[in-house]
Amino acid sequence: SVGRLLLVPVWIVTGVLAALVLARFVLWDDNAYLASINAHTPLLFLPAYVVAASAWCFRRMALAIVATAIVVFHVWAVGPTIGSADSVAQTAVELRVVSANLRYSNPTPEKLATELLAAEADVLLVQELTPEWVDAFRAAGVEREYRFSFVRQRDDRGSGMGIYSRLPLNRPRIAFTGGWPTIAASVRVGDRSVAIVNVHAIG
Repeated sequence: SVGRLLLVPVWIVTGVLAALVLARFVLWDDNAYLASINAHTPLLFLPAYVVAASAWCFRRMALAIVATAIVVFHVWAVGPTIGSADSVAQTAVELRVVSANLRYSNPTPEKLATELLAAEADVLLVQELTPEWVDAFRAAGVEREYRFSFVRQRDDRGSGMGIYSRLPLNRPRIAFTGGWPTIAASVRVGDRSVAIVNVHAIG
């Protein structure tokens, strides 16, 4: 019947959304594609609301149950972030973070190093860090201002990264986000531990 045919694309959409929910718990951000998809979580699962409401109205119980489960996941995932920014900001710790893509072939590293020092950040995140850039930072006094650091310097055209901090770095490590290498650590600000992840954006 026409009704059953119309249900086919609805089931396909619902099935894809359900698979993404499952992947969120099982795989999380294990590859770049899932990481990109998860970034759209606030909007991605909105069709499930329409499907759930329609399925309950027309007594399509299996479809209604699956779609409602997706809606519950969506509320759980994004609900705590709605309207909470102001209240969180009032009690949040203050941490000044500056992130900079150095550009491995930058012909004036000394100038940029001076500008970054002038920003007076608590934590400085840099991408495309090469041995030459490490030397430039040392000459400009970055290591004197930021006594705690964790660097992954590379000379292969831009995969190096570094974290320079005025605060002690806890558990500095190489991590993988969406299959891409990053460096991560945490710092203690007051009575709170703040996670720091340095990501080299690729556009």
